[in-house]
Amino acid sequence: ASGLFFMINLEKSVSKHSIFTCIRDGYELGNRIIVAYLSYYKSEIIMTKNFILLSVFSVLFFGCSKNDTPPKIVGEWESYKFERQILQLDSIDPLTLNLYQSMVWSDLTPPQEPEPSLKFNDDNTFEQFYQGVLTHEGIWTEIDENSFSFTFNQDPWSILQSNYIVQFHCDNTMSIEYLVEAPAGNHDFQDSDWYAVGYYRTPGSVECDAQIEYYVE
Repeated sequence: ASGLFFMINLEKSVSKHSIFTCIRDGYELGNRIIVAYLSYYKSEIIMTKNFILLSVFSVLFFGCSKNDTPPKIVGEWESYKFERQILQLDSIDPLTLNLYQSMVWSDLTPPQEPEPSLKFNDDNTFEQFYQGVLTHEGIWTEIDENSFSFTFNQDPWSILQSNYIVQFHCDNTMSIEYLVEAPAGNHDFQDSDWYAVGYYRTPGSVECDAQIEYYVE
């Protein structure tokens, strides 16, 4: 039980160090613990040193390595492309004046140069900016190495969705697809699911287009 108590407190004590500092300090700490341990259990001098050192280095390596690598979503992101489904008028019957329409994807990327618009912080909060002004805030969580989710504190992008999924295509490019309201008016697609998707990259980088299947090329 005393050994378990030591390991738990050791892991807490090294979580904020770099892996190199952890290993150095861990070696010194491990040797001090060995001396104290052996002086108390003189009859068990054999086979304890290697076990303690191995345990110490295991906690140091896995604990420090994990904390030295932040999730890839942490940092600033700029929007470079925005696609959305729209209602397209295909034709009009000249006799009945009936409208024939369809759902199509359209590139609605604004013409101006992109700027950093999302910032994900390492404390699991995020902000959205428009022309440098804070417009939204919320929290994010990690699903796995390449996907994350986030929710807004208020005023989400869509009234149909509260939780948003971030999908990474490579280390510097990600996309967020979400539900939007159907276009107003009387048409055959009012009950269909309509979507929009935003694409983001790290500021100043080149997006990995070859790994993305855009709806509109």
